Amino acid sequence: MIQTVKAEDDSYIVQTEKPKIAPRLRFSIRPATEGDMPELKKIRRDMGIHDVPTVFQTFMKLDPEGFRVTVDETGKILGSCSIVLNGDDSDGLYFGGIYFVEPKYQGTGIGLRLYKTCVDHFGDSDCGINAVAGMKKVYRDRGDFPVEEKDWVCLKNQTPNHVSPEVLSNIVPPGVDIQPFQDSFLPEMVAYDQALVGLRRSLLLSMSCNEKNSRTFVAFKNGVCVGFGSVKESCLGAARVGPLYADDPAVAEVILRKLLESFSDRKGFAMMTISNNIHANSFLRRLACPVKEECHRLYNKQRLIVDTSKIYALFDINFAVF
Repeated sequence: MIQTVKAEDDSYIVQTEKPKIAPRLRFSIRPATEGDMPELKKIRRDMGIHDVPTVFQTFMKLDPEGFRVTVDETGKILGSCSIVLNGDDSDGLYFGGIYFVEPKYQGTGIGLRLYKTCVDHFGDSDCGINAVAGMKKVYRDRGDFPVEEKDWVCLKNQTPNHVSPEVLSNIVPPGVDIQPFQDSFLPEMVAYDQALVGLRRSLLLSMSCNEKNSRTFVAFKNGVCVGFGSVKESCLGAARVGPLYADDPAVAEVILRKLLESFSDRKGFAMMTISNNIHANSFLRRLACPVKEECHRLYNKQRLIVDTSKIYALFDINFAVF
């Protein structure tokens, strides 16, 4: 039986079921900081996951209490979990991800304590997660996320190989102008994003578009934003595209080509799509980028209904709802 006792210094002492590994383990749960980034980057890289370190840093700043790590007495990270606010104010929706515990310490009770700490963060608000297939029933039936999205699943597409943007069209539809990001574009982008996702995310968009090694292209028609997309460097050195939104698949295709062309020194490619966006997934097949894994969308209260035909790449599978 796992027994956990909270010490006077707010750390935890756990008598575990793995006496040979950790007969008496003391650990603490605290907000992640910039100083954790090298260790977090290595952990995610060793797991073969195309997370983007600058996205981690952005959400650490947007919701400092929402991104948590478990550390031992030496400060070594044993696990992480985040449930962060999406939106400029408390009316936004929370989203959870990057839940992991180092294999050596799985079954010691620290993962459950970390998870409960993060779940407490969103209180009575709505919250969503992306669950891998093997964990869907656990989160849905025994966890805090009973509402399942039945119309689609998230697809994690990735390849270590070079992809050729030349297989994508560079023909811009009449009347559309696609330009590299400028800060002056933000009001139109925020309005477009809010109309699509239903959340005002001005701070997120501003910080995301100005991240190091991030490139963004914005499409306009008659002075109105009709789509935008970003590419960032993953912890594996690949071009990770996301978000990519557009009213017209022809616009999305040209933006995707421009993003890949702008990241010439990429070491592979990754992009998270939605299964019922046929055009988005056809782009990936032409790029010879296979699906590695499916994730199921769950919520604790109600589904967030959006027009997925306009969502060609998710913003981030761990931190953002779309």
